[in-house]
Amino acid sequence: MFRNLLGFLLILSLVAGCGRTKAGFDDDGGGPSDGSQTDASVCTPTCTEVCAQITGCGAQGIEACNALCASNPDTEPTLLCVKQQICAGTASCSKVKDCIANPKVPDLSFLAFSTTGGNSQLAYQARVCNNGTGASTATSLAFYRNRTTRPVLGQAGDDNQTIPALQPGGCYDVKGVQVGLAAGTYQSYAQIDPQGQVVEFDESNNVVGPSAAVVQGDDRRPNLSVQGFSHSLVGSAVTYLVEICNNGQVTSSSTSVEIYRNRNSAPTTSDAGDLEVSVPALAPGLCIKLDRTTTLPTGTYVSWAYVNRRGNSLEWTATDNIGGPLKFQVSTTTLPDLFVSSIGIAIELNDTVSYAIRVCNKTVGSGTTSATVALFYNRGSAPSTTSTPDQTLKVVVPADGCVNAVANAALLPGVYASWAYVDHAQLVKESDEGNNVFGPRQFSVQAASPDLVPVNFSTWIDGANRLNYAVTVCNQGPGGLPTTARIGFYHNRSSIPPIGTPPDVSTSISVLGPSSCRQRQVSVSGLAPGNYNAWVFVDYQAAILETNESNNVLGPRSFTIVTPGQPDLTVNGFGVRQASGAVYYRITICNQGTATAGGALTHLYYNRSSEPQPGDPADLTFSIVPLSAGRCTTRELQGKPPTGTVTSWVLVDATNVVAESNEKNNARSYRFTVTPPLPDLRFSDFRPVANPAGGVFYSATVCNSGQQSAAATDVAIFHNRSTPPPAGNGDLMISVPTLTAGSCTTVGAFANLPNGNYSAWARVDPNAGVAESNENNNVAGPVTFTIGSAQQCGTICKTLVSPCGMLPTNQFSACVAACASQAQSAIDCAEKAAQTAQCTQILQCLFAP
Repeated sequence: MFRNLLGFLLILSLVAGCGRTKAGFDDDGGGPSDGSQTDASVCTPTCTEVCAQITGCGAQGIEACNALCASNPDTEPTLLCVKQQICAGTASCSKVKDCIANPKVPDLSFLAFSTTGGNSQLAYQARVCNNGTGASTATSLAFYRNRTTRPVLGQAGDDNQTIPALQPGGCYDVKGVQVGLAAGTYQSYAQIDPQGQVVEFDESNNVVGPSAAVVQGDDRRPNLSVQGFSHSLVGSAVTYLVEICNNGQVTSSSTSVEIYRNRNSAPTTSDAGDLEVSVPALAPGLCIKLDRTTTLPTGTYVSWAYVNRRGNSLEWTATDNIGGPLKFQVSTTTLPDLFVSSIGIAIELNDTVSYAIRVCNKTVGSGTTSATVALFYNRGSAPSTTSTPDQTLKVVVPADGCVNAVANAALLPGVYASWAYVDHAQLVKESDEGNNVFGPRQFSVQAASPDLVPVNFSTWIDGANRLNYAVTVCNQGPGGLPTTARIGFYHNRSSIPPIGTPPDVSTSISVLGPSSCRQRQVSVSGLAPGNYNAWVFVDYQAAILETNESNNVLGPRSFTIVTPGQPDLTVNGFGVRQASGAVYYRITICNQGTATAGGALTHLYYNRSSEPQPGDPADLTFSIVPLSAGRCTTRELQGKPPTGTVTSWVLVDATNVVAESNEKNNARSYRFTVTPPLPDLRFSDFRPVANPAGGVFYSATVCNSGQQSAAATDVAIFHNRSTPPPAGNGDLMISVPTLTAGSCTTVGAFANLPNGNYSAWARVDPNAGVAESNENNNVAGPVTFTIGSAQQCGTICKTLVSPCGMLPTNQFSACVAACASQAQSAIDCAEKAAQTAQCTQILQCLFAP
């Protein structure tokens, strides 16, 4: 319903000449309010609409306006200014006359943007230019170091820099560095005028990105942090709980964590704590939980924890060594402690966002606590007691229990960071006032936008030595392609082309609905001989607003333009298969040149760390026959690489006897893991044989279908389970002897079980003492059986159904129940009669003994 309403309003705005407004924001900077922003590419007023607005205001004659618009529709400042007012929805006569008097409007955009990764840091630089007709006022640039989607108006950056006022044609360079970052690949964006303060000709070119850069972690030092800091309170005795982790790459030195019982601000390196707990040396990635109990007088406390304050362990960053503030109250009476444990998000088809807020109370004892939960749809930081919530909910929380509060909200498309604050107005007196806020819970509401993705990108050289590109473009988004999208091809790049980079050759695509694909193909002649790395970039100008802007590039695809009249041997295919402990290499060698290649030797190297060169001794050598232009040959050879992860290489023309147009593409590598032959234990049969008098005999046949002998182990029997058994000992353990590859053995054991119905399982090698090639086929079951009178009654009632024909099938269960309620002597009598199908005698035994 909500999405349909948005679509109807968009159609009305197009008919009216497009509406475009700057986004509005709430008082505390939390996110978008009722304002909206329409893509500039949608709003394109015609000359008729512009001149009708101008002449209707008496600013210019219709003939002069039409003539001016017909000759300069896209560059004349007066017309551009009026178009901007129409798109902004502010085209009053006073504004139109202002355009006639001073038709100067700025247009800020990026000329360049790049990022560079280093050791725990990310550097960025950008050039911002004013391509409009008027000067811009001072504004800012927001840098977003790592995002999966393009930022929108109102979203705060990780770094912000001032952009001074720029005259038309003027540019300004910005540089910045983010430090103390974790290792990984960062997808960065930048946005000019992120708060929408400058009115521009084009509001759609203020975002650039993503720019990808790899940040390496600093592996020379540890990184201690306070991962968790909490408390428990029993009367006046408070127990502080601190979790310390080493998030660095090397082991830390032994140090201590200090606890400050009551401070209004975070401690510094010169402030000694009230309590101190030793922290042992921690290996990378390890954590330790420590506690210290102390007695405090009645009152309100703000506590902190500080690890490695004295610097006993040298760290690469100390920004996360402090935990707190931890707010609580010591009282002679038991106080509640309300907190939000989670926020669940569900987005319905009509763009309604459902919140499930779980509120808990740590109070131990009886009684409930009534409180209000404040919900904030979108904030860049945690709310305070003075922040105005978007919605409030009433909850009644039991002592030492939790409740769920559910809220619904109709949100516009965008990225959100929601928060929940229980007892926002601080009306409830609690033992801990510092844990009432939960967030941010980040999610996105998608507009009905397209998502253009290139797939099946290929290159090939035809007989005329001409380069051919082919790519399939698919729309994976919920909306259709609103206009034409440009597709750029780049012949030779060592990295992803940034947005806006002019391609070497391009084509276009349009009218692409959701879940639709279309192929495009272009050809290029006249490229110089050499090796190339090609890329394709759909919407390389970032003119289309998409649900995902990070999947528009595909590449590289390597190809070679050869010198005419020469062969060119290359390894087109190189793969490995492993079977029965043996390794087989499959190698395809092709001549992609334009002349016949004579016979040549090929070398195979089982494990090398670098590319082999002609003349290097090989592990295996074979020859190939002469290959005419365009022909290939495939060989499969058995090799003997060492066990473990190896990098194998193949080098064609290893003695360099064939003169080729390209001598740099004769080697190819393949990295894989050589697995040793292992046993594989499994069940070929598992059956329990129940004794009506009591007990069951289990029989299990275990086989080794692997390639190696299996050491002696056990079969664990589980008498009665509704789910597959876990690893570990069962209710009954049966020994299994050593099994050679391909052999089987049958083992069994008796269990004295009481009468009843059972669902049995078996697990071979339950304690994982045998390393196997397949650890997922060790369980058999469930197999059901019955011991005692219930089993006898089943036989009796089955006989009454057939062959006696004295009982309807649907009364079988009722018959078993009635039978089981009789005396054992009557059941034994009826079972004996059932064995010889004495139908009348069965009934006499049961009901007239």
